[in-house]
Amino acid sequence: MNPSRPAPHGRPAAVSELRADLLAADYTVDRVREVLGPLAADALHREQALPADLATRGNNDPVAALVRLFVLGMPVHQRAVAVALPRTGADGLVSLGLALEAPDASTEAACR
Repeated sequence: MNPSRPAPHGRPAAVSELRADLLAADYTVDRVREVLGPLAADALHREQALPADLATRGNNDPVAALVRLFVLGMPVHQRAVAVALPRTGADGLVSLGLALEAPDASTEAACR
């Protein structure tokens, strides 16, 4: 972890809300593979991120936004985060220390 950033933290209620959001979004290994497709998923297992980037770019599926944010460490617009994580939202991820707000209204994963 980057020593200049504090360790993730959070209230139990906020963590429970995030858990509920991830369950509701069906953010699972199988669903991620379905969204990426077998070629991009296999490439990602070989640490080749470009196929996953291409598979999720412009994809409105909430799981695609979560993959871009948490797996690829790419900025995701706050509206997409709000759709994928309606209870938590971008502000919740920031307060939990899991994301950073970017100046262009996107959210970036705090852990890369």
